Amino acid sequence: MAVRGPAHGSTQVPHTVLEQVCPTRRPCIATQDITFPSPTRVSRIAFRNHYTASVTIRATKDREALTRKDRDNLDGWVTILKQAKLMDDPHSEDTSQYWFSFGPDELTGGFGEDAFLAIRIFFYQPSPSWARCGVTSIKVWGVPPPPADPSPQDTGAAIVAQLGKAKSVTANIEALAASCMELRRANAAFGVKLK
Repeated sequence: MAVRGPAHGSTQVPHTVLEQVCPTRRPCIATQDITFPSPTRVSRIAFRNHYTASVTIRATKDREALTRKDRDNLDGWVTILKQAKLMDDPHSEDTSQYWFSFGPDELTGGFGEDAFLAIRIFFYQPSPSWARCGVTSIKVWGVPPPPADPSPQDTGAAIVAQLGKAKSVTANIEALAASCMELRRANAAFGVKLK
């Protein structure tokens, strides 16, 4: 699969890739979490494969679900990509390090509509031939959440602050005008002409 660019209107989003959780026995299912600093509507995920036969990607809006590392307890997680094949043959190195990109055509389950706090990638590798499997160079694109509407109290406070500044500026202008008038009177008294 060729790596495609981000969906229209999306940008690469900041994210943190956490350490992979992998049982010591092979073959196994390993997991890796990618967290976002704020809820993010994910539009595309791209990465380079590293000996992973297939992946499933789940997403969550629930911080508590993120703390659970149990692969069997999926409460709070929604599947957005199910069993995407990455290697033609899990026992052959031929397609083991290709780049992949998954976007609107492949991702489901609230993808693109819901803002998630994290995604969890499940790595499947049935072959005992490889010491480690996973992905590298993870990139995530998304639509940042819209700015929060200010509350009426915040808006009111901002207006009051602006009015206070305007009154201060007006008072300063009036004081400056009065000083100029006094200066002109003093200069006229002494016969000084100002241009």
